[in-house]
Amino acid sequence: QAGFGWEPGESFSKKALQNFVDVVSLPRSLLASFDYSYPLRQGLLMVRHGKEWKDAFGAGLKAFTDPDYARQTMAEIRAANRGKLQISRLSEEGGTFGEREEQFISRIAGKIPGLRRSQDAAIVFINKLRVDVYDNVLKAWQRQGVEISQSRSDALASYINRATGFGTLGNFENAAFELSQGFFAPRLLLSRFQAPAYMFHPDSAIRKEAIKDFVAVFGAISSLTALAKASGMADVELDPRSSSFGKIRIGKTRIDPWGGYQQIARYTTQIASGQVKTSSGEIMGAKPEDTLLRFIRSKASPLVGL
Repeated sequence: QAGFGWEPGESFSKKALQNFVDVVSLPRSLLASFDYSYPLRQGLLMVRHGKEWKDAFGAGLKAFTDPDYARQTMAEIRAANRGKLQISRLSEEGGTFGEREEQFISRIAGKIPGLRRSQDAAIVFINKLRVDVYDNVLKAWQRQGVEISQSRSDALASYINRATGFGTLGNFENAAFELSQGFFAPRLLLSRFQAPAYMFHPDSAIRKEAIKDFVAVFGAISSLTALAKASGMADVELDPRSSSFGKIRIGKTRIDPWGGYQQIARYTTQIASGQVKTSSGEIMGAKPEDTLLRFIRSKASPLVGL
């Protein structure tokens, strides 16, 4: 895992690799900047923690306008050791692949003022959200008399990482660079499968936290879409074989409130049933391998898309 800062005595090959990473990762960084989608994508499952989510959202916005505030907030976050909890680096700080949010690994983008501030807003938001939720859950456990062992706190940290889009690559951690060139956000993609698994975690305390998060968030979204459809002001596709499944449609505008989980449900159903529903409402047969290939292509990096 090559670092992203220039260091005295670095070999030519290492510098060449760093420059290559910067160039090929720039399109991804450009696409991931300026929309501030982290709160309702990476941060969706933590919405149940209302105060922590609100405070993190505000901190991210302030970090966009005030670089010194971003640095100060990060210093405060790092002041305490929280074990396995992912604390990602700001754009200017460099670091290895494992220390960065995968969407923002290009140093070139980090040197462009507007892009850097956009990236730092997202990074401050997600770091503060992870830290505040982690601290709040531990405090709640203490009040409830739940035993807090090292293994339990590590499991909580791992769950929060996965729930906020930082999945583990497992045995492929050393291939992080290669995977990041093939996929737009491999950690985020894997986290969509890994986070739900914590609802079946052997530790009951971890299992309860995951269940509460998923039930609260997806229960609220389901209610929202049901109300939208019942109101007659919007239409909602209920067939999971359709690309519009679960989306709120108002005129020609489609709103996807599911934070990336809709695609997982839709492609899983299409593969299992061997069918897809077209925009005209027609049900057509589809080979599972073709559907799987479409899913993989939809997650490809800009470099592969070329």
